[in-house]
Amino acid sequence: PPPPPPPPPPPPPFETTSSADPASGASFAPDSATVPGEAYERKKERAKLCRERMSSLFEDLARALVPHDPGLRQSDRAAVLSTAITAIARLTSENNALRAATGGVGGGGSAGGVGVRPPRASASASAS
Repeated sequence: PPPPPPPPPPPPPFETTSSADPASGASFAPDSATVPGEAYERKKERAKLCRERMSSLFEDLARALVPHDPGLRQSDRAAVLSTAITAIARLTSENNALRAATGGVGGGGSAGGVGVRPPRASASASAS
């Protein structure tokens, strides 16, 4: 019997150069993300900016909710969100009641709201 064919040659090592025309001015330098620590620092900076933006938005939301809940602590994000949900649900309900009272005149369409789900009915309210 004939001997088995030789194994295929190993793949060439990874090359950082390209077959592009060097006169094009393309840079073949490795990405800065390959330098240890730089990617981590960029990630930390993006996370910091995200936290700052979220904090700013929570402060804006808390200030907007002061008329609805004067004792609201701006540092309590769960309370800010809870108050916002309650205020949006109440305003949506008032909006729907006003639309019904006016026969829908001046409404912004037949959606019956502003894209906000109505509040969940409690178990005691749905039993009656």
